Amino acid sequence: MRAGFLEITGITKAQKDVALSMPVTGRIKKIHYREGSRVKAGDIILSLENRLESLEVEHRHILLKDLSELHGAKEREKKLKDRLEATKRLYKQTRSVSGDELAKKELEYLAAVVDRKRLQIVEEREGVEYRIARENLERRILRAPFEGTITKLLFDEGESVGANQPVVQLVDTANSIFVTNIEERIGRQFHEGQTIILNIKVGDDKISREGTIMFISPIVDPASGLMEVYAIFENA
Repeated sequence: MRAGFLEITGITKAQKDVALSMPVTGRIKKIHYREGSRVKAGDIILSLENRLESLEVEHRHILLKDLSELHGAKEREKKLKDRLEATKRLYKQTRSVSGDELAKKELEYLAAVVDRKRLQIVEEREGVEYRIARENLERRILRAPFEGTITKLLFDEGESVGANQPVVQLVDTANSIFVTNIEERIGRQFHEGQTIILNIKVGDDKISREGTIMFISPIVDPASGLMEVYAIFENA
């Protein structure tokens, strides 16, 4: 890296270099991409055995779709409300129905309201249970969190993996970072957002890239007297 007359050495690394893991324990059912494969964000890299989870999702979906009882309760509530209103009019206008009959209609209507609310709560609960089932199924799928290249697969199909155990190494080199440790007096000459020229060694050759200072450590290592500086550069 050059800054005026300064020449500083350092190392380069991918901006994103992540060890991916599963949130649950299970046996690998299928690997969809191997080492060297380029994946997009959201692509399924591998999946664990999930027969029970898939059946639970199907079961919960069927329960959620069965709204016949709730529809029936709503219709019954509507009819009883209409009858109650009609009975109220007769009671007020002609007294052709008794007070006991009016009270009976009111109780029937209130019971229908309570029943409809109960079934609505059941429907909401089934909706939550369905979403939980889908989430449990999704947790058995490893998706790429960003676009990148698979550099390492630590397990193969049929092998069991533990929760939070590294399974796949995913790297995105489209943007890379130059890292250097320099003396504090030199580091203070830089500022974030500053443009610099990077000469990167590739075999026996060198390639030039324009970089941007993205981080200057606010602290100095007391043992070495050095501070870290990062510069990001495009590396597609």
